[in-house]
Amino acid sequence: MAPHMDDEALACGGLIAKLTAKDRVHIIYATDGMKSPAPIFPARDRISPDLGKTRMQESIKAMKLLGVPEHNLHF
Repeated sequence: MAPHMDDEALACGGLIAKLTAKDRVHIIYATDGMKSPAPIFPARDRISPDLGKTRMQESIKAMKLLGVPEHNLHF
């Protein structure tokens, strides 16, 4: 289970890369980040209305690079 999108790659990416049965890896995402609080630096940062969709696409791409089938990603 990944609390946020990108945690699966940052916390488990090295292990996933070493696995041989990647079709058995399933990832459940708890949130897409759309309920994030205000940006840390309001003058510089902002939460895009497409943040959830962008994070989903990035996770799919990252897991594809690691060999995890897209149908094993549960958003």
